[in-house]
Amino acid sequence: MKHGIESSTINLVKPHKSEKSIIPGLDIVRFTAAFMVMCFHLCTLGWADKYAVTFEIVAGRAAFPELFSVTWFGWLGVEIFFVISGLVIAYSAEGVSAATFLRRRALRLYPAAWICATITAVTVLALGIRKTRCGGISLQS
Repeated sequence: MKHGIESSTINLVKPHKSEKSIIPGLDIVRFTAAFMVMCFHLCTLGWADKYAVTFEIVAGRAAFPELFSVTWFGWLGVEIFFVISGLVIAYSAEGVSAATFLRRRALRLYPAAWICATITAVTVLALGIRKTRCGGISLQS
């Protein structure tokens, strides 16, 4: 004990090397970026792009042209999300070897990729979505 302060109190102030620091507000910015992209896709691609899969699936039932003025810039969410992802990936690579980093990334990404690919394939088959000769996508009748 030094000057009436226990050593465990001092350790609480300075985190150990193994503990990850949290960047305040980062999750809020990530959520906002993802939300911007979602709104852009739902409120723009759902009605504006007649060759989009969304347009053909919803058949005009989910058109929100009045929201275009506040959702057209949603594509910026992709840029913001990539910058944040780069920061998080670089931060997660700090202090580990390249092999350890690659192993961790593979274990984190491959299961989700396979699950999403399987769900997409089942959905495409169930809805009868097929690619047309002109490169567009349409539903089978």
